[in-house]
Amino acid sequence: MVRSLVLRVCLSLGVASAALGEEPAPPPVEQRPLRDPPSDAVLPTLETFQAALEPFGRWLRTPEQGLAWSPTGAGWGWRPYSNGRWVFTEEGWTFASDEPWAWATFHYGRWVLTPAYGWLWIPGYEWAPAWVTWRYSGGYVAWAPMGPAGLPAAYYEAPGVWVAVGAAVFDQLLSPSFLVPVPRLELALRGTYFAGLPRLGFYLSPPARHFERLLRHSVPRVPMHGAVPHRYEPGRRRPGRGGR
Repeated sequence: MVRSLVLRVCLSLGVASAALGEEPAPPPVEQRPLRDPPSDAVLPTLETFQAALEPFGRWLRTPEQGLAWSPTGAGWGWRPYSNGRWVFTEEGWTFASDEPWAWATFHYGRWVLTPAYGWLWIPGYEWAPAWVTWRYSGGYVAWAPMGPAGLPAAYYEAPGVWVAVGAAVFDQLLSPSFLVPVPRLELALRGTYFAGLPRLGFYLSPPARHFERLLRHSVPRVPMHGAVPHRYEPGRRRPGRGGR
């Protein structure tokens, strides 16, 4: 039922976007298969996550989500996947960040926005370039952290779960001045195409050719190795603040 609701919302938003006449209907998002980690990857355990994230936030147990982690300093205006940049790798659009906990919370597990605690990260053990869903077209690109399985489709209709920027700056290092303010998100998202949720074993990545047309330059391919790690590497800095 949740899947059918998501598809209906996706189709209706796609029709609405095309009706605006601002640009042709965007190509569908690519569903890329999750790949096995490299043979030398050391997959994290719950104990790894707990020890590595403890200095940067607090662990708590909630009735709805069980054990979850809340980053220090994440006020109500903060959103996951808002400090870093999107780079295009052989695996698709990948989120690179200098946050010391980015290796875990932007590539494993799921985020959920809760009334009591704000954003919480739920541990997970499957790696991906980013666990997000997308909206794009109408001059904007937006992404929302994917929540735990079982959330109703209406959860992704709330503007507050999305991060949005103008398409022209999508591939640049994210700056607070680039982010569409939360009060304006509903208007910005109105003309966008909703990518929906991936099938089991896949993740979503908007086609690079769509952004090459909007950005008016080719999208460079960055090797995954060196962009973000597949494993816990304490002390390593990721190139989230480097040049293009």
